[in-house]
Amino acid sequence: MPTMLKTTLRRLDLTDKFHILIECPQCRRLYKPMIRNHSVQCISCGVPLFSHPSRTIFLRLLGKTPPTPIPKSVSPLRLISAAIMYLVRQPGMEAELEAWEERQIPPPGEYHSIQDGQVWKTIKGSDGELFFGPDRDRDELHIAVTFHVDWFTAASSAFSASYSTGALSFSIPNLPPALRYRVHNLILSAMTAGPKEPDAEELQHWIELLVDDLLLLYHLGIFTPTPSRKQGRRCRVVVICTCADHPAMCKASGFADKSHHQAPCTAGRTKVDDLYSDTCLAGGCPARDYQRHRELAVEWKALESQKERDEHFKQHGARWSELMRLPYYDCVRMTVIDPMHNLLLGVVKTQWYSRWIKGGALRADTKAGTKRELSVLHRFL
Repeated sequence: MPTMLKTTLRRLDLTDKFHILIECPQCRRLYKPMIRNHSVQCISCGVPLFSHPSRTIFLRLLGKTPPTPIPKSVSPLRLISAAIMYLVRQPGMEAELEAWEERQIPPPGEYHSIQDGQVWKTIKGSDGELFFGPDRDRDELHIAVTFHVDWFTAASSAFSASYSTGALSFSIPNLPPALRYRVHNLILSAMTAGPKEPDAEELQHWIELLVDDLLLLYHLGIFTPTPSRKQGRRCRVVVICTCADHPAMCKASGFADKSHHQAPCTAGRTKVDDLYSDTCLAGGCPARDYQRHRELAVEWKALESQKERDEHFKQHGARWSELMRLPYYDCVRMTVIDPMHNLLLGVVKTQWYSRWIKGGALRADTKAGTKRELSVLHRFL
């Protein structure tokens, strides 16, 4: 009979599948857990990675060694390749991952699912052929994933200090919508400890590890037994988009946020003073180009001092993202704001009411009956 909770969970096979990495408490760089030298310091900032418990008088009198030093901060990580290998072995999952091909194709101009979009139709595999094209190798299982990043704060009291914990996760849009967001079909790959969120540069330490794994899944894939092929089937994976709230998507994809004077928009090329001009509101804002965004990000990365990087970012609003190492990924085209924040939490309402209606861009009809913009929109809707 086990006497410890950890032993009980292990015997019931209820242990998690995470690797526990050592995290620098200052710069948040990640290290492998197999560090034997407990006096080691972070190679970037020189901060000790381990806490050394003091050897009490009682321990000294007994002649016992002090407790083993423990990391000051740790971070869980589960590679997406391990999660995919587990998922595709589950009964019925392999068929559900390919069920999207049996959907009814909508008329031209209508979009019923992510498979109807141009990114899904045009993204290419490592062989240069369409990743989801009809002529792809049917012996392989091709899977798309959506990258999610978000932080949450559990406020227990109005007087307690804030503590923000983050999650880096993936959903699988191959699955039908009814299955896509069920907990057992989501992949939690990493978590960031509090009390503060990592900034845009610190977040790249986690994304770097995920991208290393994603490159392997793209070029080589993983070979694992599946219900339909007991001898094994190769699975390849691409990131179809990053879906997050605005602060998280800016951190993940190397953008500036909405307060940046030179580049406040992730999709268009405009300055903050022109963001709500008639030209921009009418759709006249030039589209942001990913190649130019990546060039600026590479320039930023090549700068040696933090001061130079800050000045470059202040001027151009672009910084390096590890997602840019994915050869098929377009940070501009494939980064979208998530529906929860866009619809359920009022981003659209804020845009329409606070900026367009209260700002006078959309006006109600006059008392004399003159039709204005709001009535036109109401008829359209």
